[in-house]
Amino acid sequence: MKFLGLNLFGSSKKQGPIIIQNEGVKLAGFSAPFGPIGEGNLSLPYISNQYRYGSGYVPFAAGDNLYPNLLRQLYHTSPIHNAIVNYKVNAVVGGGYEILNGQENAQNKIKQYAFETKNKLSRLVKHITKDAIVFESIILLIENDNNGIAKSIKRLPQDEIRWDENMTKFHWNKDYSRTNTATKIYDKYQIGKPNHEGVIVFRFDDGDLIYPLPNYATANHWIALDGEIGLLHKNNILNSIYPSAVFKFPRKPESDEELNFYKNLIDGAKGAAAAGKIITFFENGTENLPTIETISANNNDKLFEQTDQQIDLKVSEAHGVDQLLLGIRVAGKLGSGEEIKFAYTIFEKQHVMPLRSEIEEIVNFLLDISKIQGTFKFNNYQIIDNVITEKKEIL
Repeated sequence: MKFLGLNLFGSSKKQGPIIIQNEGVKLAGFSAPFGPIGEGNLSLPYISNQYRYGSGYVPFAAGDNLYPNLLRQLYHTSPIHNAIVNYKVNAVVGGGYEILNGQENAQNKIKQYAFETKNKLSRLVKHITKDAIVFESIILLIENDNNGIAKSIKRLPQDEIRWDENMTKFHWNKDYSRTNTATKIYDKYQIGKPNHEGVIVFRFDDGDLIYPLPNYATANHWIALDGEIGLLHKNNILNSIYPSAVFKFPRKPESDEELNFYKNLIDGAKGAAAAGKIITFFENGTENLPTIETISANNNDKLFEQTDQQIDLKVSEAHGVDQLLLGIRVAGKLGSGEEIKFAYTIFEKQHVMPLRSEIEEIVNFLLDISKIQGTFKFNNYQIIDNVITEKKEIL
């Protein structure tokens, strides 16, 4: 079913369900935020209405039910992915917004101000725009008053919500990594129903799966690798601190004085001031002299240099963003002002303008069910001849 030009309340074929009664969760395959990432396919999770948990919802990835939690984790752990998501969000909402064409009377102005303040509209718009990019969906919990007018609008991130195959019941849990049992179950939102609280979902995908998958998911393995590679380099640096030489003595020191003598002798050969210094040992017989072995330097710092470049390329490709816009110097490209301007024009037409339009439709729907007169409109925000057009900042 289409709603405001978006896929809303998708459905799938009914099959005999496999009810999973075990409400425990295993951190395998995928993972909770900041947990270990397993061996599952990060780009294509298995989602099927054949599997249901005891409370009736379809798990988001058979196995651990934590695929959207994985998407949140990838956002926080991959530098390039995080930068691109934030870049997109700022490109869409960075110029702020206005509510136009409303009646210029005090009553309407007060209602409009109350709506923006109570629902924290500036923050809400920024967060739902990020959800549209990270999760390919926007999920809202809306409460109506006794006249059927929306009085409260709350954003629910995808990692806190699961639903049944027909999207009629929405199961909320703040942390599905602890338990698969929903803390609360909401009905589908009904416009104009008095004293009603329900969930509405706006999907930006094709709606061919029970749950939406983001377009960038094709690069999730690269994104996960980007999050791990920093840890790899850190550990290599910490674990690469080896001594440059090893002294092997044929016997133990016979006294503390002898031990301190050797220790002071070796310590005195360290540092820049001791460069070229000669160390002399005296023993009764060459068989009692220490042997000295030099340890080669660890070259782990050279690992995955090419992989870093591949990660930047693949993640940028999946997001449809030219690396020039992120300040990444690309071999064979000069990175001139004209090239950057051309790249931004393509990015704006392919990603920014369509997403702006869809977010505007959603917010105008919220204004309508809240009986607020006026039209929500983003201010123009783009780079034109090195000039940024900006009117009102979104906090």
